[in-house]
Order: sequence, then C-alpha cells, then structure tokens
Amino acid sequence: MRDRALAAVHRLDTRQAQAEKLLREDFGLAVIRNLPVLELRPTPSLCRAANDYLVRRAANDRPKGADPAFGTIDDDLQDLLPGLRWMAAQRCDAGRALAALEAAALAYPETSYANNPRLAARRHLDLNDLAGLRRYLGR
Repeated sequence: MRDRALAAVHRLDTRQAQAEKLLREDFGLAVIRNLPVLELRPTPSLCRAANDYLVRRAANDRPKGADPAFGTIDDDLQDLLPGLRWMAAQRCDAGRALAALEAAALAYPETSYANNPRLAARRHLDLNDLAGLRRYLGR
C-alpha cells in the first residue's frame, strides 16, 4: 500500500508545492517522515517550511501535565528523525528545529523515563541522534 501511494505521489507534477503547503498548514508529518523517498528538491522554501513545522511540532511535544511520559516524544522523534537526516544531508537549515526538539526532549523529568530501561535507552539514543545532526550541520 505504501509503495503504491509513493508511486502515485511521484507522478504528481505539483508534489513539491503540495509538500510545502502541507508543512505550512501543520499536516506535514507524512511529508517529514517520507522526505528521504519523495524526491523533492531541497529549495529554501521547502527547507524553511520543514524547519518551521518541526519547531511547531517540538512545542507540541513538550511535557504536559503532572506526570508526562517520555514515550510521547520518543515516538514522535522516531517519525521525525528520517526527515531531519534528509534535511541535514541536503544542507537545509534545521538548526531551530534541532534546538527545539532537543529542548523538548530535555524538558521531560527523569521520572518520565528512569523506571523504564527501554525508555531511558531510547532517550539516550534520541539525544545522541539530535546532537549528531547538530554537529554535522556545524551548530
């Protein structure tokens, strides 16, 4: 099903403009998740729309309530990291997005992951991934 959907997207002459529109209108998760395979051009407009979308997404990923669960942001990062890696490889300016996502991850209290070894390990990997991308981009 996914392969057929991607094949249909590749046939669209307007896929670049549609991807940017989805990112600007906060419907960009599918775009970010699939950036590596959508064959889009890393134009300044696309890079800006993706960076802005990720900054807004990071704001929504910040801990909420008295007992936040780190798993919430971890799940989201697993969806967002392929797009962030693509952005870095294409030399898109992802600095604000990386900083916002890292700050959101660090905002979770230790109690949100410390009693779960899998989550504690995921947090460590997530933060290392974000730091590695920041280093790659020279930020």
